Amino acid sequence: NTLTNLGHEVTIGDFCHLSTGIMVSGNVNIGNEVFIGSQSVINQGITISNSIIIGSMTCINKNIDIAGIYVGSPFKKIK
Repeated sequence: NTLTNLGHEVTIGDFCHLSTGIMVSGNVNIGNEVFIGSQSVINQGITISNSIIIGSMTCINKNIDIAGIYVGSPFKKIK
């Protein structure tokens, strides 16, 4: 999407949506059915499991293994 920046060796699963202006560092693995909101940041070496929603302007600095909705900086699961 517009102004989205993907680093080296990023893998993206099926049925994902990357919104505008997100930054994804290198060596990131994004599972299936993942939505990443605008202006979010995903740090180096992170793995995001399947069926995850990441809200706008969220900073992901740890792996996410459990399906749900995550927001904030630092991020937390809200549902």
